[in-house]
Amino acid sequence: MTHLFFKKGLFILTLYLLVSSYAHAGITIINGLTHVHDAHRGEVITGQIQMHNQGSKKPERVVVGLKEFHSSCDGSEMTTTTLDIDKSISKWISFNTNEKVLKSGEKFTLKYTIKVPETFSPEILAKGSFWSIVMVEGDDIIKENVINEGLKVNSKIRYGIQVIVNLGDKDDPQIEFVDVKLDKKREDKSTRVDVLLENQGVFLVRPLVSLTLYNDAGEEVKKIETKIKKVYPESCTRYVLILEDLPKQEFEGVLVADYGSDMYAVNLSINNT
Repeated sequence: MTHLFFKKGLFILTLYLLVSSYAHAGITIINGLTHVHDAHRGEVITGQIQMHNQGSKKPERVVVGLKEFHSSCDGSEMTTTTLDIDKSISKWISFNTNEKVLKSGEKFTLKYTIKVPETFSPEILAKGSFWSIVMVEGDDIIKENVINEGLKVNSKIRYGIQVIVNLGDKDDPQIEFVDVKLDKKREDKSTRVDVLLENQGVFLVRPLVSLTLYNDAGEEVKKIETKIKKVYPESCTRYVLILEDLPKQEFEGVLVADYGSDMYAVNLSINNT
């Protein structure tokens, strides 16, 4: 693979939801599932999470908590209350309440305050993206499934709201394709391209990954794109592209990670004979 790097101009960083499930639930979050703040040392930040009990005819109690998220370069992801990471804001953030009973149709604003430290311990770089997940969980069971031998599995409302603090002036992103694998032995005769992208910088980025194929004449044959995903600092994110209906020939490809200000690319050769 040949590595290429392109500059594109002004960098715009946009962040979005990390975790959410049971979107059909009675409690809904109505002002977005990602909250991003730019800050400097010693600054105090305030924000709010607005919720609405619009899908239930009875009062619903919600409980507020914190979790941490990390995506390692071995492909695993971890969301836990016990993970201790330097980039957590769990010690900076506080809420006006940790639980609330919402009547049917009631709206409520959960307010939070983030106190960015003035000083940091020597082993922590006081710059970059810091984050935690604010968990908003309904206390009532909304669905109960019975599986083998009467064992019951209960489902509850659960939202994960990503709260991110970008500390200091932003640097140019530093990303790297650390692994690219081709799988042509698929029943539907398509080719699967697995891409592992590493963020070696200190700020979170959201690249769009695309693959463009060219024939021997240099003509574009196919271009496919993935959904935009987050790549956290010192973490990896996996992207999957599926190539379908390719002619039986060899192709030269350009795999691109486009993250706003820059594009990072590698050349690939794909033999579909």
